[in-house]
Amino acid sequence: MTTLPIGFLGGSTPRLRDVHLDGISFPTLPVLLLSTRNLVSLRLESIPMSGYFPPDTFAIGLSTTTQLEYLEVHFLPQPPPARWSRNPPPRDRHVLPALTGFQFTGESGYLEDLVARINAPVLKRISITFFEELTCYIPRFSQFVRRAEELRSPREFSSEISCYEPDQQVPLLAHICEQFCDLFAGVERLEILLWSRWFDPKEDVSEPWIELFRPFKAVKRLDVTGTLVPSIASALERDTARYTLPALRDLYLNAPQGSISTCIEPFITARKLSARPVSVYYWGGGSFDTPIWRD
Repeated sequence: MTTLPIGFLGGSTPRLRDVHLDGISFPTLPVLLLSTRNLVSLRLESIPMSGYFPPDTFAIGLSTTTQLEYLEVHFLPQPPPARWSRNPPPRDRHVLPALTGFQFTGESGYLEDLVARINAPVLKRISITFFEELTCYIPRFSQFVRRAEELRSPREFSSEISCYEPDQQVPLLAHICEQFCDLFAGVERLEILLWSRWFDPKEDVSEPWIELFRPFKAVKRLDVTGTLVPSIASALERDTARYTLPALRDLYLNAPQGSISTCIEPFITARKLSARPVSVYYWGGGSFDTPIWRD
């Protein structure tokens, strides 16, 4: 494990524009950042436990990086030496006026404390990965996203859930989406890729799917891929499903027609009777088959 000393680069780097550290411990990085006024890109990958720095200290270090356009923070899945608290956020935030891309991997508590202290008004792209967490309450992060003009009406949203408790995957994803419900009001295409080695086709997980779909009231196209395609098909079979995804017109299921058509039939019929027909496309071994129209 490589550790950079306190006086690395002389402690002052006014001309530095690009920093990329991978698996390197540099706990005093926030101090060095105070002199990097021309920094454009900061990539910190595989941050070890010995290189941990508190979110409040990191935010102060970022305060002078007014030209920073891209920020990546990737912690290794190890417990930090100290816990952060959910204290009230500071009254004044450090503004990162040029930041357009932000990528974070770590625990939600750290992210919550960090984004409560910064503001990125022109942020356009954001990617967040959390470690194993059965609960995920991120109100400060949702507020951080809302403060970015470009993200108030996102054109693309991707969420990936990986955990050892397969029955928690969909409820956790639904919980996350619920916290951003107003941001999804205009989303017209939704893609779901969900894989589980423990999927039990006999288990009823319909209700969590219905809860997941509720915020997406404007979705016109739904693409579903993964081992849980039958699970989603079963969820749409429920009576309550006819009221979800009210704008849906095209449903793409990455599965053979014969394996799930029986489950989908009640949903298609209900939508037809309510004057909101849906076209279903099944994967046909290399391409999607001709849609089954329900006019």
